[in-house]
Amino acid sequence: MKAIKLMVVIVTCLVSSQLPAADGEGPFFDLEHFLTEKKALIEETLPLTEQEKLAFWPLYDNYMQELVKLLERRTALNKELMNTQKTITAKEARAMIDEHFSIVSEGVNVKKSMLVKLRNKMPDRKILKFFQVEEKIEAAYFYFLSEKIPAVK
Repeated sequence: MKAIKLMVVIVTCLVSSQLPAADGEGPFFDLEHFLTEKKALIEETLPLTEQEKLAFWPLYDNYMQELVKLLERRTALNKELMNTQKTITAKEARAMIDEHFSIVSEGVNVKKSMLVKLRNKMPDRKILKFFQVEEKIEAAYFYFLSEKIPAVK
């Protein structure tokens, strides 16, 4: 049941990205809606004691601020890739590769930092469950994203 809800949240947010933005600049992703739904899903999926909630949610909010910065960088990189698809130079390709791996590396570091902070606040089984939900959401997001971005020719 929860896996289905997870997919519905992700698909709803991503399908809305097919709609044109109000300024006509192309698709948009309703990030605020996505983040709200994601948080609600985590709250529903991850049963926490009151003490764990007091420790977890501020850490989660900081964690998500860092991940949103990386998501914004990834979005900018993807837009650049889409805009230069046919005219990309070797130098631009190298810069895009470097930026991609910088984002991925920083994402791993953000997750590791969250893990260290959670280890002192919650049992490992709950931490594992949290990161499982995170990975499922991320995998679904990247799957849908991969469908929208064609390979470089």
